[in-house]
Amino acid sequence: MRMIIICLICMFTHQSILAEDFSLIRAGMSIQDMKSILGSEKASDDCMGDLYLFYGDRWIWAPGGIVKGYIMIDDWKGPCSSASYATTYKAFPNSRSINFSSVKAGFSISELHTELGREKASDDCMGDLYLFYGDRWIWAPGGIVKGYIMIDDWKGPCSSASYAQNYMHF
Repeated sequence: MRMIIICLICMFTHQSILAEDFSLIRAGMSIQDMKSILGSEKASDDCMGDLYLFYGDRWIWAPGGIVKGYIMIDDWKGPCSSASYATTYKAFPNSRSINFSSVKAGFSISELHTELGREKASDDCMGDLYLFYGDRWIWAPGGIVKGYIMIDDWKGPCSSASYAQNYMHF
């Protein structure tokens, strides 16, 4: 009897989750933007600053508070298991396109804001500032724009792999 009740609760929860429209979710959204579409998560977990939010049949990955992609529940091995996202991670489509052609290395933060508006998120590591716009993290150590790292290559502000190997110049 107890097992039947638990299964009915699972079915009801799963059916209500199926009604959520994941097609509106985009890589580069803030967590707040995503929650305005999907509502509150059913659970959350994190590993070394990477946030994972559970919605029905998937864990949504939001490193630095920016939605990047998801891992289906059947593939989930926990937030610190590289196997849970390295081989089964699925990216959401990118956010709206931003024209970066006017951005130049050497811009101040103020000049960057004039060209692109305010960033969706920011992060830093030992004085190196990173500002998120659309599909990339712009690197601005000391408040001066140097280059960028695409969202798919982003591993966090203090990961040398996120900018040493994947760093792009304006």
